[in-house]
Amino acid sequence: MKRIIYYLIPLSFLLILGSCFYTSEPDYPRPEPWLCSINADGTGFRKIKKVDLSFGTTGFWDIYMTKDNRIIFYGEKLWISETDTIRPIQIS
Repeated sequence: MKRIIYYLIPLSFLLILGSCFYTSEPDYPRPEPWLCSINADGTGFRKIKKVDLSFGTTGFWDIYMTKDNRIIFYGEKLWISETDTIRPIQIS
């Protein structure tokens, strides 16, 4: 009887520790980088474009929205684009 108790105690500890490694929460998809705009007061959130390798420019430092819904990208160079069709045009 003692021998059974000696085996059951470590086995129960292993089961308790093993339950910590298997969570019942679902795995969520990885976050995706999106170019978005939002007003200063927190309203008007809008997804513009998913950022990928074909985005066309690199090295952005700041992005600004103009009153006519254009985007100005400031980085190593200056770019401007429409929000509906993201085709950055370099400003000289």
